[in-house]
Order: sequence, then structure tokens, then C-alpha cells
Amino acid sequence: MSRIVLVTGASGGLGPFIVRAFQARGDTVVAVGRDLHKLRKVAGGGHEVTADVSTESGADHAVTQAEQFGPLAAVVCAAGGWQGGDSLDAWNAMMTQNALSAFLVARSAFKVMKARGEGRIVLVGSVAALDGAGDAMAYAASKAAVVSVVKSLAAAGHSHGVTANAVVPSTIDTPGNRAAMPQANPAAWVRPEEVASAIVYLASEEASGVTGSLLTLPGH
Repeated sequence: MSRIVLVTGASGGLGPFIVRAFQARGDTVVAVGRDLHKLRKVAGGGHEVTADVSTESGADHAVTQAEQFGPLAAVVCAAGGWQGGDSLDAWNAMMTQNALSAFLVARSAFKVMKARGEGRIVLVGSVAALDGAGDAMAYAASKAAVVSVVKSLAAAGHSHGVTANAVVPSTIDTPGNRAAMPQANPAAWVRPEEVASAIVYLASEEASGVTGSLLTLPGH
């Protein structure tokens, strides 16, 4: 039976790999983003939702629309971004794009999953949350907030059949990262397919006993 999986940031650098990985398992993926044209390219048409998930109304809308296709089995919060530095602008941008979006979507999904007595929530963190980043303090802090949200969701969902986990990758080998860091060696980075596979596992029925975990992908 096809499961309903909601993926935010579906048209970003990592999102398409996540969408394809779930579709390969036969799951129905509801792809969420801001650009409908890009979403249709990724998801294939028919299961796209346009929403700004960094707003409460947008996050709730994404979850409500996903539920129109059937009971929401899993949600993957992959919406986010990167900005270096420690300016106030960087702090506000990173907290909004990374922490707030994950918090709002996960909170909304948790409500319907708790009522149903089952569900999987997977957030995308970063090794910067654990190790820090001298050149991207605001980004690291926003991803640390994502890790904290995972821990709290896991505690809240423990007796309600809802799990919450995070993948914690180092730099992911996406076209955007290659363009931003042309002098770096992408061979040492994490392949997006690896991250997607880890997410699929944490969102699967087989991972029902895994919650509050941080699956670290340090690269090669």
C-alpha cells in the first residue's frame, strides 16, 4: 500500500533526490515548495503544494493539503538554506529558513500523527550544529535548533507512536554547493543519494524503534 510522504524543500538542491527515493519505494510524495513549475518537474505532476513553510499558515496548509491524498505517514523537512557570517541579517534569515520552517511543519504534522497514533518525522540538520562553524555562526545555530526540535518531538511522540529523527550531513554534493565553492573538492562531500537513503530509512516502518537519533553523514 502506498504511503503518503510530505517533503518540504522538494525543488531545492537535496529535495529532488528525496522525492525520487520515496517514489522508488512506491510511496506517494506530496512535494512542497514555492515554485509550482519547479515542483512539477520534480514530482511529476498531481501531488504538488505551493506554500511558504516558514509561516504558520503555510506550514499548516502544506500538511492539510497532504492529508487530502490520505493519512500522512511521514514528513521530511528539507526546506532551508545557507548563509555565511554572524550578522543580524544572517541570523534572521537562517533561523527563518532552517529552524522556523522545520519547527512549524513538524509541529503541524505531529498534531495529526499523534491523533492517529503513528507517524515519522525527519528533519535535515548539519554537522555544523554539532561542531560549529566559524564562518557561518548563524547557520550553525539554526541547525542546532533543528536538532533540539528533533529531541523534543521524540520525547513528545514516544508514547504516541510518532518518531522524530534527523540526518546530519556535512557538505552535500549539489550543483548549488559546487557553484558556491568552486575551489573545494566535492569528492569528499556527501552524495545526495546517500542522504536521501538515510532519510527514507528513518521515515520507514522498519525504523519504528528509532527516535531521537542523529544519523551523521560526515562525507568521504
